[in-house]
Amino acid sequence: MIDQTAAREAVEAILATWPAPCPGDSWELRNEQTIERDWGWVFFYGSKLYHETGEFRYAVAGNAPFVVKRADGTILETGTAMPVEDYIRRFEQDGTLP
Repeated sequence: MIDQTAAREAVEAILATWPAPCPGDSWELRNEQTIERDWGWVFFYGSKLYHETGEFRYAVAGNAPFVVKRADGTILETGTAMPVEDYIRRFEQDGTLP
């Protein structure tokens, strides 16, 4: 079983391996958007520069939230075709993500 800090650090480790959204930028978790459930968390992320400046030129599309299971730390990526609530509902129903 893991706690939220360990789950967040695991997702941050994944994001650290990705190329920057643009030169001089980096990926950043949106901690204020994190959704917590009994089974774990849903973490959202985006461009640090967009978060700091609000300038549309730094906005990133297609960044699917991550689900982290509290029981074992498994990390799953949702998707962007549906609202995140639909992915959560599917995960809660059968433990899978499309």
